[in-house]
Amino acid sequence: MGFNKIVSVDNTGLLESARAKLRKLARETVFYEDYPDTNQEIIARIGDADGVLVSWNTPIDREVIATVATSST
Repeated sequence: MGFNKIVSVDNTGLLESARAKLRKLARETVFYEDYPDTNQEIIARIGDADGVLVSWNTPIDREVIATVATSST
């Protein structure tokens, strides 16, 4: 397996066939069906994931990247 955990932080609109393929690439997959309201919610959703999917609806800004990068080291 290529990833320990893949998280889709919001409703990316992935078809079930695409989700099935992603499940084969990771030990754990999490797919959210809504949209996070805050950076803290985005950070919590990403958690310890080593693969992240996001739609154009959810901005991943410097704060999110810095916080997640720091917490994963």
